[in-house]
Amino acid sequence: AASPKDMLILVDASGSVSGLTLKLIRTSVIEMLETLSDDDFVNVVSFNNNAQNVSCFNHLVQANVRNKKKLKEAVYKISAKGITDYKKGFSYAFEQLLNHSVSRANCNKIIMLFTDGGEERAQEIFHKYNEDKKVRVFTFSVGQHNYDKGPIQWMACENKGYYYEIPSIGAIRINTQEYLDVLGRPMVLAG
Repeated sequence: AASPKDMLILVDASGSVSGLTLKLIRTSVIEMLETLSDDDFVNVVSFNNNAQNVSCFNHLVQANVRNKKKLKEAVYKISAKGITDYKKGFSYAFEQLLNHSVSRANCNKIIMLFTDGGEERAQEIFHKYNEDKKVRVFTFSVGQHNYDKGPIQWMACENKGYYYEIPSIGAIRINTQEYLDVLGRPMVLAG
């Protein structure tokens, strides 16, 4: 059986995420929720200039059918406005993830970022919260656009995660399930 997961899904809801990209992000997050089971804990946070929980859950909740349904309904209501502030988003995500007190053996702590891309790497946030790399960060560049993918590729590489691209609806399922294989591999300890 897979190790249990504590997953914080971080959704870019800034003004640049419009129309099709927002639709792709919503669908991707819903598929991502489907990869979780009762052994896992999850929450979804959206961010622009500020970060907020998308539903009434203000902490990670068990990924059972009922809670996932509530989160999915909330994801459909995300609207896009404002600017992308990765520092705000990631600070909020780390605080929530690291304050989650239900400790389980071999639990994978994960942040999943869905974004159309942005300029900053938010290095100081990872430095502050994830110096020991206990949280793995997976990043998803969603939609078709010309933003620099460097910063979000860096975030994933620097935090033991992976970077994926979801340019279209057909790319969603494979890319939201791939991380399960990554988690199944042993963590290579760099000396």
